Amino acid sequence: MGLMVSEKLPDHFMIGEIQVDRIAHHDLEAWHFAVDRLGLKGIDIFTGPRPSIGGIRWINGTSRDQAFTTVSGLALAMAEKSAQAGLPLDGVKMFVYAGEKSPDALRRVGEFIEFWQGRHIASVDMGTKLADMQIVRETTQYVSTVNPSPYTARGVASAMRTCTKLYGTKPSDLRVFVSGVCGEVGFSLAQELIRDGMQVLGNDITQDEDRIAAVKGLGVEFFSESRLPLPEEKVHVYAPCAGGGVLNRTTIPLLRQAGIWLVNGSANCQLAAGRSSAEHMHILGIDWAKDDVTNRGGLLAVAHEFSLVTDMEGKINETGQIVFDLIELSHELDRPVSDVAREYFAKHIKDAA
Repeated sequence: MGLMVSEKLPDHFMIGEIQVDRIAHHDLEAWHFAVDRLGLKGIDIFTGPRPSIGGIRWINGTSRDQAFTTVSGLALAMAEKSAQAGLPLDGVKMFVYAGEKSPDALRRVGEFIEFWQGRHIASVDMGTKLADMQIVRETTQYVSTVNPSPYTARGVASAMRTCTKLYGTKPSDLRVFVSGVCGEVGFSLAQELIRDGMQVLGNDITQDEDRIAAVKGLGVEFFSESRLPLPEEKVHVYAPCAGGGVLNRTTIPLLRQAGIWLVNGSANCQLAAGRSSAEHMHILGIDWAKDDVTNRGGLLAVAHEFSLVTDMEGKINETGQIVFDLIELSHELDRPVSDVAREYFAKHIKDAA
């Protein structure tokens, strides 16, 4: 893959009809792109010069500042996820915050991605579907058309199974609450957990009646409101599979009151306040499956499609053991998972080098 040397690019330039402007940032390489004719506006952020895998998030009507804050955190999370999975990649993420998601707009996004010649390998994310990626592929070769959701769900389910050893129980004894159960990953996760004999409750705010019916058809006890598990539901595991920032000073005590043992879901950037949120959970005795470890299956699937990983299946299958090791080490050292993870992966990456 031929990589663009971004430092040699001007701060403002055109890619066809796409206006591209550098966004000043002391750590990250950030670019704003727009097509006035379409009302299309988006931000793409790179953490480094190497190839990177990251989704195209499309939420029309988001403010530019909110999009920038969100995509900055997600790009950094993708970089950390890649490093922890032993992949020779940096991090990247795109957020389209204005403009309808039309075929024309998707093709312009593809042209922008093609310009970077493999620095951004794109995939689905919130607000986009595989059908959208097929249209993006009309103007770039650097987009995945593999559905990453089942692979992500497999990694999360693997962690769920393995972590039962921490509690002296077995998968069929677990009650799991999947938030965002009608989403691609949430639905796939519910399938995996029910196959393992777990009892699954779930919620989603979707109005898609067909999707809700499909979820109920799996045997999920479904709730349409946005809420956390309740104490009377006797749930053991909370699996956030929608937006990030769900673990905060308000929700963490409520999860403790509900009797939650473990938080293990596919959502990115779950800790609203970073380490302090992780420490809060640790103090209250709630175990946390580090999100960029447990949800790495989708990244590995896209990396495999582009020949950037040789043992996708093996790496997905070892996800559960890594999550178990991190939580066990957190117990032994009486420190938050976020702290012990840094040392754990520093050692393992060094040993693998």
